[in-house]
Amino acid sequence: MYANYYGDLMGTAKHSKLLILGSGPAGYTAAVYAARANLQPVLITGMEKAVS
Repeated sequence: MYANYYGDLMGTAKHSKLLILGSGPAGYTAAVYAARANLQPVLITGMEKAVS
């Protein structure tokens, strides 16, 4: 999924000013404020939990 957007994940490097680990409410809030400050954040999410 992300490999198509970023290219080969093992062969290329992408530099970012801000890396946010976690996509909970705090992670998304941090990403929004960082984007408003033109920091171009990268948000790393975990795997989705299956809902039955």
